[in-house]
Amino acid sequence: MRTMMRAWMIAALLAALAIASGCEDTPLTAGKDFTLSLVATPSTVLIDPARGINSADSSIVARILNAAGVPQKNLTVYFSSINGGGVLASGGEGVTTDANGVAHDVLTVRKDDGAEVTVSASSSTLTQTVKVTKSIVPANRPPVATIVASPAGEQAVGRAVTFNGGTSSDPDAGDFITIYSWSVTSSAPDSGWVNPFVRTGPGATLSFPAGFTHAQNLSVLLTVTDSHSLTGVSAPMNYAIKAQLCTDNTKPTAVIAGGATLVGPVDSHKLFVADGTASSDLEGPIQTYQWSCGNGTTPVVTPVGGNGSMVTCDYVVASTSKTYNVTLIVTDQGFGAPSYTCAEQSSAATVQVVVSQ
Repeated sequence: MRTMMRAWMIAALLAALAIASGCEDTPLTAGKDFTLSLVATPSTVLIDPARGINSADSSIVARILNAAGVPQKNLTVYFSSINGGGVLASGGEGVTTDANGVAHDVLTVRKDDGAEVTVSASSSTLTQTVKVTKSIVPANRPPVATIVASPAGEQAVGRAVTFNGGTSSDPDAGDFITIYSWSVTSSAPDSGWVNPFVRTGPGATLSFPAGFTHAQNLSVLLTVTDSHSLTGVSAPMNYAIKAQLCTDNTKPTAVIAGGATLVGPVDSHKLFVADGTASSDLEGPIQTYQWSCGNGTTPVVTPVGGNGSMVTCDYVVASTSKTYNVTLIVTDQGFGAPSYTCAEQSSAATVQVVVSQ
């Protein structure tokens, strides 16, 4: 009897020691004064069906701290998608926090899920939610072909012409142009010219360094292909090869109406209207007028908004008489707008303006 009593006491003591040492099978729970934070990285996922990317992942991280801000280990966190779809790697099973108080899950957002997926994390009475936004990359768009001619618009016979497609672009990030296909059709092709002239390759420029042997009109077309084999075609560019050579263009003539003598009290302002409307060019109208008043001031176009053929110069009367040279240089329009190929400047025309008391 005494032996049985001793065995019972030993068993009770061992049970008590087991309970005191925490060996009981009771799960840990978060205290009411604990905090739970929840973060999704990235918060916006990109899905690109055109490239076969029909889902994307976001890392969901929960962290639990006690009231003193100390990370809590071995707490169970349950993650769930409560709105918009998505699939969690945990599958609803509890995830245990590590030594940093962190429990980690992965949300997979699919092409057909909602535009915004809400994920909830809970541990005991603690609950937090975070939102992950889905962004669908637009379908691949074709590139845009553009042509820049040098010189612009036209060129004289026997002079170099270059067509550049380097400003062509692709609207999709990461895409680039791989092929430039040129087609040039002539109204009166040079001898040996295959009409249309075609060239395809990676180079963005099409050059004719020797130019063309006689006058003709060109129609230039550029087709560009991007890195996903989509193509874009430019608008046709009309380009003129002119028969005139630059040596055929005569210089324009600058003419200024007669000078003047301006008289006034010292420090007063006197105005002189310089008139260059009589300037001329054999091949066509004057393109630009370049004036100098001779005293460092800026000529003012008269009337305002005019073509610059008339300007006003402002002079200040000094204690001694001064003579100023008003000069004009004009430039013709060469062989036509908009390029003004072979434009020529005139010699300078000069008149004197005397300013005295």
